[in-house]
Amino acid sequence: QVLASICNVTLFDALRPGFLDDYLGVLSGGDIDAILDLSAGADSFNNSGDDEPIGEHGSADPGANSDDPTDPSD
Repeated sequence: QVLASICNVTLFDALRPGFLDDYLGVLSGGDIDAILDLSAGADSFNNSGDDEPIGEHGSADPGANSDDPTDPSD
């Protein structure tokens, strides 16, 4: 989930969530329980389904960009 958050920010220009720097700090440590605890916040961010634009690629809503303009049956 944390990797997906990083990808959403770096690849799709999503707004950088405030927790990301803290998460990266935890990941660079060796506390396995703390690392496993990161999933919930990152999962909420990745699956927010908000309609905020993410750069030129659209929004976090997984169905928002499903229309293929080159496909007349879509």
